[in-house]
Amino acid sequence: MAYSGNSTMPTEYASKLGHLPIVKDEFVSKLIKDFESFSLEDETTDVLGYENFIEEKETSILSIISVDGSCSHIVNPIINKKSVSFIKVATLMISLHQLQKAQATIVDPKLINEIISKYADTISTVLPLNNVRIKELTPLETIRKVINATLKERNAMLYDTLKFLVFRQWDGNSMPITEFECPVCHETNAIVGEFDEFNCSNSNCESKVYLSDYISLHQQFDEEYTNESLAMSFMQVIEHLLFMSYLRILYQEKKNRLSQIMLMKDGPLALHAQYSRLVSPIRDFIQHLKDSDIKAYIVGIEKSGPFFDHAEILNRRLKQTGSILIPDNKYIFSNIKHGDSNTTSYGERVLYGSKLFVKIDNNNVVVATIPTGNYCKNPKVNDLYGLEDIVNMLLKLKSKQYANALLPIVAVNKLASMSVYPTNNILQKFFEKNINSETV
Repeated sequence: MAYSGNSTMPTEYASKLGHLPIVKDEFVSKLIKDFESFSLEDETTDVLGYENFIEEKETSILSIISVDGSCSHIVNPIINKKSVSFIKVATLMISLHQLQKAQATIVDPKLINEIISKYADTISTVLPLNNVRIKELTPLETIRKVINATLKERNAMLYDTLKFLVFRQWDGNSMPITEFECPVCHETNAIVGEFDEFNCSNSNCESKVYLSDYISLHQQFDEEYTNESLAMSFMQVIEHLLFMSYLRILYQEKKNRLSQIMLMKDGPLALHAQYSRLVSPIRDFIQHLKDSDIKAYIVGIEKSGPFFDHAEILNRRLKQTGSILIPDNKYIFSNIKHGDSNTTSYGERVLYGSKLFVKIDNNNVVVATIPTGNYCKNPKVNDLYGLEDIVNMLLKLKSKQYANALLPIVAVNKLASMSVYPTNNILQKFFEKNINSETV
């Protein structure tokens, strides 16, 4: 590993001739010769028994709300390697009428400006990563305080959704008992009823524990590293909380409009590692909607990864526009992921929906996640919540800008994204101008 630079010495760069020993190594050459090359022409995926067709029909959906986020990591190389991450999550609401105009061959720029100015919103925050903290607080305490302030003080809608999920507020008869691990001493606390904060039950600790600690972002914090992955995780948590906030608000205040709006997220409906503890209440809420016969349309769209790669293969296999393929556990571990379908249940802990492939035209297949409520190891058509209406909408949303692209996702991505240049230069100057010189 190379040496990093500082204010007086340069960074050590990799050798331009470092590859030569590998090229000359006979053992490496022999291994490569033993590898089997692969091309799409060789792929023999059998879709028999998995392919279904969704008939075209009119839906009650009138608008789409799409959600996406981005992170920009800023490092000050001069002042003790201080670093922070700016987080931005964007929302865009667009009607079918506006979409039809935006899909025209010639698009009026005024229309785009109107959509962005009137029907878009963003949530922003900043997370300290390395050698930055609030005065008189430890780095861990700083992280926890910033997360709590971001959710509770700055974005009450997200905090209310966190409470709604953790305490299962849709069930008026429940008396929640919530287990919390203290972020300081790691004592497990069992709390009855709703709360915003409490003091740890360990008499040797008694640290203040926030409701926002339920997300467990603090478990990913490491004082030895820059914690860029923690910032990405926080961004993803905000995305899911914002996504579910619209569902919660419509459910609580405008149930009659739930069937008129489709919620669309950039990325799968999944939370990994310790953040998966939010998956269980999300599944339970969606199952409650299904049991109550309340129509709602929720979908996540993948733009990369093994399922996205597999979509290219299926583009040759699925017969016509409107064809779908819902992979079961065996199909996933036989054709997409590595693992044993007899001992592993794909997504059992982390997904709050099931994956499917949708052929939106002759050349494009979209990878989507649609909720099932309770976990389904081998989902069928009837298990996916609002499947027919969602597929019919996806067929109307295709974008000609990119492969397998949907217009609301393309649009919200442009709102959320922060390019490395010039964004990082601007944010770095903003960071350096505003940071307290006494910050450690």
